[in-house]
Amino acid sequence: MGDEKACWSDVPGRQGRLGRCLKSAPSSGDDAKSTPRKKRTRTAVPAVPAAVSRFRQMLPSAHALLRWPLFVVACLVITVVLVLYFAIRAAIHASEWLCAPASTRRARSWMLRAATAREYKAAAQEMDRANNLEDWKGRPQSRYYAWEVLSSGHVELTELLERQDWPKLLRSLQKCLQDVNYAGHLNEALYAKSFTGTKHLIEDYCDSVVKCLKELRREVKHRKDQLQAESDAENDALLAQSQRFTELAVVTFGRTALCLSGGGGMAFQHFGVIEELLRQGLLPKIISGTSGGAAIAAYVCCRTDGELLGSEAGAGGAKYPLRLDPDEVQPSITLWAGSWLDRIRHYLRHGCVFPREPIERWAETWALGDTTFLEAFRRTGRVLNITVSTVAADNGEQVPLLLNYQTHPHVLICSAVICSGSMPGLLNPSKLLQKCPETGLIRAHCERQTCYADGSIDFDIPSLTLAQAFGVRYTVAVQVNPHVTPFNFALHGEAGRPISWSSPSGRGRWRGGFILCALEVVLKESFRSAWKVMGLLQLLPRYFGCKWDLFFAQVYEGSVTLSTDDGYFWKAFNALENPSPEAFRYWWREGRLMVWQKMPLLEKRLRTEQALFQLEHELEEDRLPEPCQVGRALSLRRRSSCLHHSVSSPVLMET
Repeated sequence: MGDEKACWSDVPGRQGRLGRCLKSAPSSGDDAKSTPRKKRTRTAVPAVPAAVSRFRQMLPSAHALLRWPLFVVACLVITVVLVLYFAIRAAIHASEWLCAPASTRRARSWMLRAATAREYKAAAQEMDRANNLEDWKGRPQSRYYAWEVLSSGHVELTELLERQDWPKLLRSLQKCLQDVNYAGHLNEALYAKSFTGTKHLIEDYCDSVVKCLKELRREVKHRKDQLQAESDAENDALLAQSQRFTELAVVTFGRTALCLSGGGGMAFQHFGVIEELLRQGLLPKIISGTSGGAAIAAYVCCRTDGELLGSEAGAGGAKYPLRLDPDEVQPSITLWAGSWLDRIRHYLRHGCVFPREPIERWAETWALGDTTFLEAFRRTGRVLNITVSTVAADNGEQVPLLLNYQTHPHVLICSAVICSGSMPGLLNPSKLLQKCPETGLIRAHCERQTCYADGSIDFDIPSLTLAQAFGVRYTVAVQVNPHVTPFNFALHGEAGRPISWSSPSGRGRWRGGFILCALEVVLKESFRSAWKVMGLLQLLPRYFGCKWDLFFAQVYEGSVTLSTDDGYFWKAFNALENPSPEAFRYWWREGRLMVWQKMPLLEKRLRTEQALFQLEHELEEDRLPEPCQVGRALSLRRRSSCLHHSVSSPVLMET
């Protein structure tokens, strides 16, 4: 017994009740006799009468007693705040329209009527000349960026490229690409002072970086050809230095992701954004979509560039629409069937407004049938990401989920699109389907009874998860959600849309004046704070098993956000209707206008990224087979992103 007592007392964590009993136990009968045991007296605990106990159980808790009165008070506060907020916004728009010169209003309408990007740019340049903004562009000084640092980098790159000093040029490029926003040259405030472009110094700097990367790629290709003929130590050294440079630059500079928000029919504006970026050769390889944005992302990521541009025929023939053309895409939209009377009847019978069959046919058409995430990636090289939310059962927590070819390779894209668009009340939650890679049989993705709902509820723009999965460090968010667009308000103007009466000297820096802008900020933040307080105090009721805490409180912006509130009420009233050909072309054009407005800002980032990854492709094409190169690059980004994003993701990554 002595050995057993020593063993228990020496083990860490065994010093509790059992350990104390073993230490105090006698080792022999004599010791037990010599140590008399003391009697312990127990204090009697008065028993609670059964009637009192039952009465306490019948009493409601403070939360249950105060929840609904507090909820009513919070709703009244939110209603008053919203009425005042939209009144202030109307006053700001009225003051902008009244204070803007007639020539500015005419030129602005000319820009909005432009049919092509070239016409829009010509009208914007005319606006800059009419407002004497060319002088502002010519002066490099500005408080919005470190212009001395940028000027020094531009001069250094130009001189090294002229001397063709490749080792030093690699070091200089590494310094320029060590950050996403080097010296602040991508701050949107620098692009909100004119209708097109920005400071000439920023334009020249970005052109120098792109030119250096292209010349370096040409030199690498030339050195590789020389190595095939004859080995050379100098060529080997340059190729090795270039390889190390690209591996580090890709990690620090990162990738760009295009994030498409939800919004019902308002999501059709995403088509115009994607078409313009594709025709400019600037469409990112990583595309995320939520709800309606998931359907547009699936349409693009399942089709090659040649199919989208109409230069090649697809494997599906005439069965599926392929081109990015309004007249070809619009006939395939069979989303919302029946009149509103039929929809009310369907809601009373099935608990949702819209029937499932038309939506399933539409999703299969846009996702090329039973295409999976992995098949789409192998076919196009684009990484499709779709966000969904698990439906919380028995008052449990719902979890946002990001679907892509790494986490859910064999899940059918059409089923993910339906799940991501299943807004509670409009469409019942759905299950994910997957295809067996060996037999091709389609079955439920999860054996558990797990259903998924609209991804906009929790995670509309998955910036953090994309950063952790693929090394994304710059996100282009296209935000068209009807509950978010009214609150997208730039106090000092936005890229390509400066304040009507602003001047380069700094006067008139507030839209509608400082007082109206201050009221706008106070009311908007009061609304968000009231909604957040309701969520923290658990005052919001569960509607269709979903928590709505983050519906207004989550982050809906990206590194740069494309959005517009023009014609908002018409868009909101027609967001749940199948568009006519004329209406669909209107949605399409609105998306193109959003890109034209901020293209001077977008191209600074996307052109540099394109040149960098073309250089990496040139260095890697001899080492890996062609289908593996994109996957290898993305895998490298995913591994290295842990160095920069160590925060744990709130999104469940399921396998």
